[in-house]
Amino acid sequence: GLDDYLATIDGTPVSVVVAHGMLLEREPGFELKHTLLTDVAKHPQCPDIVICGHEHLGFGVKRLPRARGGELVAINPGALVRLSAHPGEIERIPQVCLLEVYPGIAPICWDCEGALVSDKNDTARCPKCGITYYHVSEQFGSEYGPPELWSIGHPVIETTLIPLKTARPGHEVLSRQHIEQAAEREAKMGQFLELLSREGEAKFLDLQSIVEGIAKSENLTRAVVDEALSRIAKAREALGGRGRTA
Repeated sequence: GLDDYLATIDGTPVSVVVAHGMLLEREPGFELKHTLLTDVAKHPQCPDIVICGHEHLGFGVKRLPRARGGELVAINPGALVRLSAHPGEIERIPQVCLLEVYPGIAPICWDCEGALVSDKNDTARCPKCGITYYHVSEQFGSEYGPPELWSIGHPVIETTLIPLKTARPGHEVLSRQHIEQAAEREAKMGQFLELLSREGEAKFLDLQSIVEGIAKSENLTRAVVDEALSRIAKAREALGGRGRTA
């Protein structure tokens, strides 16, 4: 249940779920096991914060209204390393997310335990005993946040996406040349085989000369020619095998 994921910030419960699952903000457009963030937000036990991975490109930080009230803060800054030459990986800079959760209540006076009230110039005072606190941001900032976050009445969740300083631009470390060359080679092979089929059965026995002729006219590389002859040999062997068993 949700109670298994509760943390306490100055007595205020905050639910945090860390998941390695395919959580997406929209339908992927193809068959893929996934869960939409909107469906998580509708769940009666939706947490305050979901930190997820698996989808390497990430979606940053998304805030969605929850069916049970409040909001869901969903975080996926993306993988720490680029794992492929996908255009999205080339474009993105690996990053981390700094998550800060503040209680949404005012700090307590150290003498009388009264709730402090913020004044100008980074000071706060205790209306109960009159003590004034100076340099509030230094004394209470790390735990309670800036004074404007005091007495909100509910936890305040702040997120900051921080790009890695050591991550170089994708185009400097990744190349799609090998992918594009393979796609071009496959396309040329397809064109070649189509041209070959048009030569007709009468010239089928003189395949090597046909291959060489087409390769010359189409300005194909030797590697393409050799691959074509290899595929043709395998096809003839398969056809011959079927003929013997017929």
